[in-house]
Amino acid sequence: EVTVLVICTGEGRDDDAEATAQVTALLTRARAILTRYGGTLLEVEGCQLTALFGLADADGRDTEAAVRAALLVQRAGTGGAAIGAGVHVARIVVDANGEPVRDQRLASLVATAQSLARAADHAVCVSQLAARIVRHAFTTEEIPASGRAMPEGGRLVVNARPPSQVYGRFIGRVEELRKLGDILAAATRRRAQVAIIGGDKGIGKSRLVSEMERRLQKGNYNVGFYIATCPRTGADVPWSGLTAMLQVLCGVQEGDDEAKIREVLPRLRMLGLQDDESAAVLHQLGATVADEQASHREGRASRAHVTAAVLRSAFGRMVQSLCDDRLHVFAWDDAHTLDRASLETIVAAAGRTPGLRAVFLLTTREAPDEAEAPALLRRAQLVEAFEGHKHTHELALAQLSDEDTAKFVASRVSSKVVPAELLAFCRERAGGHPLFLEELLKELSDSGAINTLSGGLRLRLDGAMAVPRSLRALIAARVARLPAELRGVMQGAAILGAPVPVEVLAAVLGQKVSQVDRVIGQLASRDLLRTTGPA
Repeated sequence: EVTVLVICTGEGRDDDAEATAQVTALLTRARAILTRYGGTLLEVEGCQLTALFGLADADGRDTEAAVRAALLVQRAGTGGAAIGAGVHVARIVVDANGEPVRDQRLASLVATAQSLARAADHAVCVSQLAARIVRHAFTTEEIPASGRAMPEGGRLVVNARPPSQVYGRFIGRVEELRKLGDILAAATRRRAQVAIIGGDKGIGKSRLVSEMERRLQKGNYNVGFYIATCPRTGADVPWSGLTAMLQVLCGVQEGDDEAKIREVLPRLRMLGLQDDESAAVLHQLGATVADEQASHREGRASRAHVTAAVLRSAFGRMVQSLCDDRLHVFAWDDAHTLDRASLETIVAAAGRTPGLRAVFLLTTREAPDEAEAPALLRRAQLVEAFEGHKHTHELALAQLSDEDTAKFVASRVSSKVVPAELLAFCRERAGGHPLFLEELLKELSDSGAINTLSGGLRLRLDGAMAVPRSLRALIAARVARLPAELRGVMQGAAILGAPVPVEVLAAVLGQKVSQVDRVIGQLASRDLLRTTGPA
């Protein structure tokens, strides 16, 4: 189950070298953006790029990542080139290595996205299915009528919704918020604090940080708050995590032109940065600096002039200058994708100067096994990196309590009283996991199993219901990461259907019962199979 993104640019005329160069530069920039947002480049044909999202570490957010990447490519192409983007969602066939099979199903998926990309210039158009998946994160509207052929039901992405609209009412986490409040209070006494928030995908780490910021703003507390999201593929890109924070601190976005970035220079000087430090920061933000132009003439790599020492010094000086006046929180979301250079810089800044009024906040989830994703940081590695910092705190987010789960369900169905039948249905299938509950309730609402009436809720929970897409992606990703021996037993069990007699399963697989029994124990420990009897 994947998302395809097609980017189409206007072709430069053969007699217009400048326009052709613009298109070429844009396509190069687009390839880098798509890769950074987790896309797999499928093909480049003329002035068209095609990428698939959701092939690698699927987490159900592939469609959202594709739309964000498309919007960013649009920003990067404001120089005049006509850019159209189309996004569609479907299932494709992949081989044993996870590579897409180029069959009619894939061709049909790409063709639909192509027609969407050509439906409107300077716009991101999504199919009806894709629009439904990302409706919580983006505002969409009908595509204006034109003479072009257009897929039925396509919609135009207008903008990204602010966090206040994306997130519903905040529920629970009272103890975690109290601990964060204590950490903030300690930082006001000029003792820099480090907080590492860990938990599963979708457990509510980003939501907790957003709520922390909202409450500080609502209470008119004099606290600076900066949240940077680490790129999905940032672990392989030096300085990606630091660059994300520099963009937030300087008020620029990826894709801003040279003039916009250079407007940041006076602010950098006010923060006390030296000339070489300012040049290093501007370079990381995407501006061309004099040293870079000289290095090209001399045939040397431009990044050789942007040394680690200068960037670390620049960021440390920015943090110190900001925190002279008031307390500041510097938060990195998805810190498991931090690159090593950025992590070392954060560690250095946290211990730079005694008496720093700052909180360095990192949210992280447990990454796959190191053999599968060696570049991603484990939570233990983050804690170890800050072991020399005596004010380091760990917060592990668990599922919501039964009481908070009931409040969560009530808030999402807009009802003060939740029928016991609905609550039991949700608890049985999603426990107290916020993402699972959210997606389950959306699926129930979309399928008509929940109807809100003036007198309350009308339920029809006895019919068949599709598993929400994000949950399917998470479970599929877990199964795909299993060793071949464990995955084979899972497939055999799925073919036989519950209950699965161990002897029959062993016969199907052509293995000894003792061997299959051992694997079943491993799968049960991972909560992928459940033992219901001695055999």
